[in-house]
Amino acid sequence: MTLKLEVGKKYRNRDGYVVKIVTQYEPDEFYEFRDVDGRHYSNGGQYHMNATSRYDLIEEVIEPVKKPHKHAELIKAWADGAEIQILGRESKWIDISMPCWEEFNTFRIKPEPKPDVVVRFYTAQSYGHLTRVAINDEDANLKLIWDGETGNLKDAEVLK
Repeated sequence: MTLKLEVGKKYRNRDGYVVKIVTQYEPDEFYEFRDVDGRHYSNGGQYHMNATSRYDLIEEVIEPVKKPHKHAELIKAWADGAEIQILGRESKWIDISMPCWEEFNTFRIKPEPKPDVVVRFYTAQSYGHLTRVAINDEDANLKLIWDGETGNLKDAEVLK
């Protein structure tokens, strides 16, 4: 396999050392490339024009792709000002101002609170029985408020 050197890539020489190509010269010159240590190479990685050298480049070094941290996206969001919660005991979310980001923990961006649900009713009764219910009627005489997070009735008010 013949190498074709490129600036910015890394290559292994015959001694096993990894070098990075940092400069490319005019293509008509034999020594077209230079590494970070100042050694010059042909486009195919040869160090000497007519001889084998321990500095000859023999293979490209492919860096392994780094796996991002489990919480990378949350860490970025936190750095940008997002509020973070950690899943605590009894599966309850707890606000945390300085997360430690251990991979065994579970974190999330704190969700926006759900608004309470307010409904106005008009109710009437006749002979002890409820005879009419109208939701959000202009003449409402009862207001019920449900908690937006739990869905439980939070408050009731008789309107005059």
